[in-house]
Amino acid sequence: MTCFLCPFVRRTSCFTILLPRQLGVAKRNLVPQRYFGERTLTCVVRPKYPTSHRVYTLSFYRHKSESVEPSLTTFPNPIILQNGDKTIHLLGTAHVSETSADEVRKLIKRVRPQQVVVELDADRARKLRESPSEERSFPEIFKMFLEKEVPVSARLFELSIRTTYSLLRRAGFVPGLEFLAAVDEAQRIQAQVVYGDRHFKDTVKRVGKGLEGKPLSLIRQLFHVDASEVEHIFRDSGGLQGSVEKLLDRRNVQLLVQFMRRAVPPLAHVLLDERDLYLLRALKSQPGPQVVGVVGMAHLEGIESNWHLDLETIQRKIDEIEK
Repeated sequence: MTCFLCPFVRRTSCFTILLPRQLGVAKRNLVPQRYFGERTLTCVVRPKYPTSHRVYTLSFYRHKSESVEPSLTTFPNPIILQNGDKTIHLLGTAHVSETSADEVRKLIKRVRPQQVVVELDADRARKLRESPSEERSFPEIFKMFLEKEVPVSARLFELSIRTTYSLLRRAGFVPGLEFLAAVDEAQRIQAQVVYGDRHFKDTVKRVGKGLEGKPLSLIRQLFHVDASEVEHIFRDSGGLQGSVEKLLDRRNVQLLVQFMRRAVPPLAHVLLDERDLYLLRALKSQPGPQVVGVVGMAHLEGIESNWHLDLETIQRKIDEIEK
């Protein structure tokens, strides 16, 4: 079918048009994947000729809505969630993205919430503010490896996280920049800052428990998992900064999460599924009436899908994890 689009839609945009099986008036959402956010366009499909013909007149109407930054997310961001008479504005972010930090500031300025929930624990929040000179020295890291109560796999995981943060700082990035922006902006408007994440040390221990006795099988599995679906995300991205900005697209993050679940299921369960519950509890516990939540893009899916759970059920699931 040939269709002529309105002049404000670039010809390189990607559309999927679902024609109705029975002729009549039908509405279909059209999402130009690169240039507009979801639900900014509606396609009204009407029959132009009798039923023997398959020619349609397409009319496009641009909704009056908040402007969407080009080339960012292809889903609504922030997501608006209701909890009784409380409104939660949940923003998905990329952890070293200046764009994310700017979006956080703008959202908090606009909403002026009573509480701001961030994907941090108090200890991590403090460490994010440390200068590089305050990072752990080699003797301290070596001492960490001698701790008998922590599995080797957990120690390796913690070391990899710390090394990644250190490398990002040396490359000129600020790890957790959007969380720092959220805390600063919340303090500026005198909103309460809520650290909604599980303590990092507890997460490390859970990683160790999940990987215990499985490292070799997981390594073999990792090499056999098809990565073709995620390779395009980092190909021709224009360096590290370009790769970071691609993680503002929720579709890309969904592909990476799916890859992680296939490659290292125990890691995905601990880092995503379990922590989603802690963040969910923090978000639903706030008195409001306006709450802003700032979490990594990978947590949006789990928080949304579990939003129907009440606090009692969430707490019961967390208690099961902590047994």
